[in-house]
Amino acid sequence: MTTRHRSRSDAFARLRTELDRLIGELGRESAAIGAWQPAVDVIDDGNAFRVEIELPGTTNRDIFVELFGRCLVVRGSRPQHPEACEARRFHLMERPLGGFEVTVTLDEPVCAERARAALGSGVLTVTLPHLAERRGQPLAIPVVEEENPSD
Repeated sequence: MTTRHRSRSDAFARLRTELDRLIGELGRESAAIGAWQPAVDVIDDGNAFRVEIELPGTTNRDIFVELFGRCLVVRGSRPQHPEACEARRFHLMERPLGGFEVTVTLDEPVCAERARAALGSGVLTVTLPHLAERRGQPLAIPVVEEENPSD
């Protein structure tokens, strides 16, 4: 009975050690890709998706927006407070600083050419119009006259 109890406690000790290691790795990875996650809202008004991301204290130079098919990626960083210097000491600091990355996967295809992003009042708004549905609808394809290379 003692041996069985010891093997269980050894197994739990190994499990705890492995969990601690994995949690440490996860912490290092999250620090590499972004130490904080801003609040995000995704709204579909029927004509477009509107993605709103709270980014107070950032400028358009701090933000990078990319669209890969249906996947929107917003990354950047919130810079250090100008008043944060050695002469001052924060007693409470709840607004995170540093890098961030947000990935939003959309339910429908969007028109990348008409996508827009604007930053105002600390909120980044990315507007992604829906791609016009063309299935079942005729699409006229113009026929152009090719020049005859033998002339």
